[in-house]
Amino acid sequence: KEAAWRGAVTSMIGMTMIEVGDSLSEDYGFSFGDLLFDAIGCGAGYLHEISPWFHRTVDLRWEYLPTERAIEEGDTPTGDYDGSAVLVAVNVGALVSDRPGIWDLLDLQAGYQVRGYTSPDLEKRRWAFVGVGLNLANLLRRLGFGGAAFFDYYQAPFISLRLAHDLNDGGWEFPYFP
Repeated sequence: KEAAWRGAVTSMIGMTMIEVGDSLSEDYGFSFGDLLFDAIGCGAGYLHEISPWFHRTVDLRWEYLPTERAIEEGDTPTGDYDGSAVLVAVNVGALVSDRPGIWDLLDLQAGYQVRGYTSPDLEKRRWAFVGVGLNLANLLRRLGFGGAAFFDYYQAPFISLRLAHDLNDGGWEFPYFP
């Protein structure tokens, strides 16, 4: 528990330093929203380590599908915000039973994505989304594949059905990637 606590605090200090650095930048600026979500992520990481139920039930995931611009310019995934989405996945099986079953293959998801922040030719847009997705890590574990834990943290594209709320104009969309 002490190591998990120290890891969470150290991570929060690092993320706060990054946000202070952003505040000195002409391109970004300080964001209380970023700092809030950093704190939520650090807290969730702590809970993931100390609570077996939380570890089995909740995943924080990053989804990435390279944009055309990133491919053409050789950009890295960490610099291609337009190809990224972040989400919380709650495993349905962990909610309905203490034992593994068919429901372990299903997740309820909520997340956030942007477009136009690293591609200057696109309008800046933001979406919050909810959806249902396949829990690829549990499927691979069930099939006996090693390395399935990677998918506890990475959401493979195109394996979820989402309803997205456009935070710019307030509309609802049913796309995969708006």
